[in-house]
Amino acid sequence: MNILSKNLKQIVSLKNKIFSKDYENVNYFIIRRNIRYLNLGDRLSSMTNLLLSPAEATKILRTNESTVDIQSKCSIKYYDVNYLGANNPIEDRQTSAKFLHSDIYLFGVFDGHGGYQCSDTVSQRLFDYIALNLLTTKQLEDKLKFKPVDAKKSTYPLWYAYQSTYNDLRSQKLKELHKQSLLHYAEELLKERIMEESIGNEIEYNLEKILKNSFLKLDNDLIVEALPNPASGKILDKETMDVALSGSCACVSLLSGKDLYVANLGDARAILGQENDDGTYAPYQMSYEHNAENLNELKRLITEHPNEHTTLIRDGRLLEMLLPLRAFGDVRFKWSVKNLKEFAVPVYGHGVIPSNYFTPPYVTAQPEITHKRLNYKDKFLILATDGLWDLLSPEKVVQLIGNHLSGQQSYDPYIIPEDRPVKLREVFEDLTKRRVSISHQPVDHNSATHLIRYALGNDHIQLSNYLRADMPRNIRDDITITVIYFDTDHIIEA
Repeated sequence: MNILSKNLKQIVSLKNKIFSKDYENVNYFIIRRNIRYLNLGDRLSSMTNLLLSPAEATKILRTNESTVDIQSKCSIKYYDVNYLGANNPIEDRQTSAKFLHSDIYLFGVFDGHGGYQCSDTVSQRLFDYIALNLLTTKQLEDKLKFKPVDAKKSTYPLWYAYQSTYNDLRSQKLKELHKQSLLHYAEELLKERIMEESIGNEIEYNLEKILKNSFLKLDNDLIVEALPNPASGKILDKETMDVALSGSCACVSLLSGKDLYVANLGDARAILGQENDDGTYAPYQMSYEHNAENLNELKRLITEHPNEHTTLIRDGRLLEMLLPLRAFGDVRFKWSVKNLKEFAVPVYGHGVIPSNYFTPPYVTAQPEITHKRLNYKDKFLILATDGLWDLLSPEKVVQLIGNHLSGQQSYDPYIIPEDRPVKLREVFEDLTKRRVSISHQPVDHNSATHLIRYALGNDHIQLSNYLRADMPRNIRDDITITVIYFDTDHIIEA
């Protein structure tokens, strides 16, 4: 019997429970992982003769990995990133950058659905919208006066973008449209600033408000760009429609000094790893999934649509179709029926309008924002799309990164301190701890790769079958991970 099909009946029973009335007592993490194993298990027997070698598997896992050292005195030492696609093309994206005008750092993971177009576009644009809100009035004026030598380049540098292995898939026409939208937003902000300052009001740089406004403004621009505009001569364009009709979850962290903010839409997650006094690690939740498993989200949705409680959520999905309840794009859950019939149906057919579509919008792009002042216990932050969380719990992920960090440190040579007397007992205790750390030495130096390897399987057969699957989307989702490591000494001194 297939080793992953021994408990088939039990797993199917759990799968059925997830949509039943007694789902409150079901361990969703176990269900989601085991359901995916059903599909993988059915293929194991036919694939065991086609195993990858350990070197081949490692090469695949490390293809998109990257480690970036932050060459600055700040709360961040370095960060690791990696991704492994399941969709073709991959619908996940990852972005990281530093604001050029102050020590503000942004990291984001974006999980597309219904296509890659929305996540690709949002990952290229969102940080610019945030940056505009961070600029002073004088800097905004300079941006609007700036004339680039090369018209294809950015109109004004806002961020230092760190290395990314993703390709920008937007056409030149789409890039130009997005540049014009950004310039228009800069003009709007400048007018607002000048008006506020003319009546004696001081400009407030509230980071939570900036994140919220940037998310909402970008989503509004995605919607407006998809509509024809007779006044400007803009006709219906399938390229902009594809961006707006597809959707994207987003989980973005902003770090300013010791202040950590996370703005989240959908089911990607941000988990902080904290070190306990005994050297173990524990997760601290910095975001919450916006789906039918979140009772607060269900209450919000029912409050906004009070007469539709029997049709809102079916089979764990919004209007039987969509898993995340907050997202960029997804205009088929935001536009009026009139707009959908006039603009979307002629291009995509009548199926674009969900059943029981009475009182849109059903999906919002307003992020849920959390804030934390970092302290000496905060060691790392993990941003990841739901492809990771489908396979591993936050507790396990934090434990894996904690052990990885300990194992990495054991590669450094042990040096006895020379600036003070050292007792033999102290050396013995240090070496005992070091022996434990050596037992955790990872195969992969990149911690994001380490997580992907562990998530896909504890043994080589399982890992190989995940990597060789002919249709990987049937057994798992895209996985994108960013692990940010904090500088404890800087945090304490700051």
